[in-house]
Amino acid sequence: MRKYGLLGEGIQYSQSPRIWARIWQGEGVTDASFELLDTNRLGTVIDQIKRDDSWQGVMVTTPYKEMVINYLDDLSDTAKAIGAVNAIRIREGRWTGYNTDVYGFLYPLRALTFLNSKALVLGTGGAAKAVCYGLGSRGFEVDCVSRTHKDGVLRYDDITRDTIEDYAIVVNATPLGGPKFPDEAPAIPYDALLSGQVLYDLSYHTDAPRFLASAPDRCLKINGRTMLYQQALEAYRIFSDKSSDKSGGYCNRDI
Repeated sequence: MRKYGLLGEGIQYSQSPRIWARIWQGEGVTDASFELLDTNRLGTVIDQIKRDDSWQGVMVTTPYKEMVINYLDDLSDTAKAIGAVNAIRIREGRWTGYNTDVYGFLYPLRALTFLNSKALVLGTGGAAKAVCYGLGSRGFEVDCVSRTHKDGVLRYDDITRDTIEDYAIVVNATPLGGPKFPDEAPAIPYDALLSGQVLYDLSYHTDAPRFLASAPDRCLKINGRTMLYQQALEAYRIFSDKSSDKSGGYCNRDI
């Protein structure tokens, strides 16, 4: 039995086992399992995996997308450019890190027309890095926002009613409004958002969409369900040595 899993901390809410079961069902895969590796001891779990030759791939989520790089043998060009990994391919004892978040993030944006080429990304973690890379590859000028002072990064106090109108797309790449912080949302002036502006929440939990619910209906709203599915599907292709199917593969209606 080939083993795969999701490595993170506080991830019992994750839908990844269901997603991978659906992908495998569509591909006729019957000899693979997927488990949640929920830990606050990253190195210990990695050592355990390395002692078990049945492991073929590991997905990575918060808070380890950047830290896990120290344990890898190789990085794909995209993962190296982003500085964050969400998928690890294991072959003959070598661990290679990839970033499929950027593919999943861009997938629902393919057919959209934007008001301009300015983007605002809330957050500066591993997921935010993939978002910034993806938007940059689409020609966007990207500003990032953090709660703490960082060079070249905006603070939430900088996002006023006037400045938020400048952005064609605003992305929530923070955990606020997700399963860990369901009653919170980033502190931006939602009522100043304009018709045609795109609000994109990386969280896929529709029962607590605080970020999207706080925005007026005149905005175009996207949650993270499609991103979640498409990043897993792209990782499956990498783990299975399959070429990318840009048509999108299987339906994500049951995620």
